[in-house]
Amino acid sequence: MSISATSASTGTTGSIQAAADAATKNSASAIASDFETFLKMLTTQLQNQDPLNPIDSSDYAVQLATFAGVEQQVQTNDLLKSLGAGGAMGGLAQYSGWVGMEARVEDKVQIDGAPVELNFDLPAGTQKAELVVKTTSGLELHRRDLTNATSPYIWDGKSPSGDDLLQGEYDLSIETTSSSGATDTIPVSTYSRVSEVRSSADGAEIVLTNGQVVAPTEITALRGS
Repeated sequence: MSISATSASTGTTGSIQAAADAATKNSASAIASDFETFLKMLTTQLQNQDPLNPIDSSDYAVQLATFAGVEQQVQTNDLLKSLGAGGAMGGLAQYSGWVGMEARVEDKVQIDGAPVELNFDLPAGTQKAELVVKTTSGLELHRRDLTNATSPYIWDGKSPSGDDLLQGEYDLSIETTSSSGATDTIPVSTYSRVSEVRSSADGAEIVLTNGQVVAPTEITALRGS
């Protein structure tokens, strides 16, 4: 039974195209195996073509160009991946010197029984300032007058009555009142030592000894430990 040039060309070309598309999902190490398969398909196509109506040479050129394009794309993708990995490590390198230093961040404050250094910037014209201590769920526990305090302020981690707060995380802020009676909320920042710099899907991450994980942009100051 003879195989027509049209059916052989169409069926084999479709198979070659499918093999070429599948190659984009494999690593560069699989390209050689795919090319061998491609050659077998091409040989089968040549063996089954109609000798009275051979396949046009331009069809072979298209098939070869298709496979070559896929091969080039696979290699390009692998190169981009390697460059991306190298870029990520290069991004970490610029923060490697931060490990062991103390980083200042505006975040929850960890209370473990020891005094905590609080840093803040009161706006000009502040007539009254109060440290507001809340749980991480937003429940206000107490306030402490900081009207005459300066930054940095060493907070003992106690309530106004002198009782120790339970160890854990707390939300701290400073509520200020101006001479006109307008109120404002000022963030409080603390220092914690950098223990690790690591890569994530969003870029570099800074891991602090108190368990916080922050982005480099969240760090407002660094100092030697």
